[in-house]
Amino acid sequence: MLGLIFGPLALILRLKGFSEAGMPFTKTRRITGTTAKIIGLFCVLLGVLMTLGGVMSVIQIFGRLAN
Repeated sequence: MLGLIFGPLALILRLKGFSEAGMPFTKTRRITGTTAKIIGLFCVLLGVLMTLGGVMSVIQIFGRLAN
């Protein structure tokens, strides 16, 4: 179920990786360019997997409650 929280957060981080401002690394430094896009792509994959895992766990819980 934590995937339902962390999955969308990873997808939001991906959006920052593809923006001109770049992805936050520290308070004063941002990652930009190709590196940010590669990290953003990884965040997309991770976010989708976590979200799907969270959805599947919720479906299992509701399935057990229905029986």
